[in-house]
Amino acid sequence: MSNTLYFLIGPKGSGKTFIGTHVKNNTDIYFLRVEPIWLALQENEDGWQKVIDAINVCFSKYEKVMIENLGAGEDFQNFLSILQNQYQTKIIKVKTDLSLCYKRVKERNSSNHIPVSDDKVKEYNEIASNVTLNWDLVIDNNGHQHIDDIIKKIENL
Repeated sequence: MSNTLYFLIGPKGSGKTFIGTHVKNNTDIYFLRVEPIWLALQENEDGWQKVIDAINVCFSKYEKVMIENLGAGEDFQNFLSILQNQYQTKIIKVKTDLSLCYKRVKERNSSNHIPVSDDKVKEYNEIASNVTLNWDLVIDNNGHQHIDDIIKKIENL
């Protein structure tokens, strides 16, 4: 069986970490949080390469790995291309109303998330909500679906 890399793509506060954590706890898919990698970067380190290195380490232990990302920008496109050349990929859009995303960002524990000003959250989320990729699955995470139903959809990819 080939290694599969799942990408959870969506705005800050859309529920990527929430979904990934539940997937990790209830399936054979390992969820790698990438924000802590970015938060621990030293000066002159390449964050994208550090994430790729961490993904590669995960694949030495697991056949299925999931990460989260906003999915925006040229650097992300390069990152995605590199990983698509190495692994089977499944790209999952986490779609959530931007006002709900903003509310979630304001209410969550921010110690393990990249600090971003309110204005930047709104700016980044507008960009992230308009990302268009070849989606394998779109999850509506406005609170209408039970997490078990979301997990089943991911497992069935």
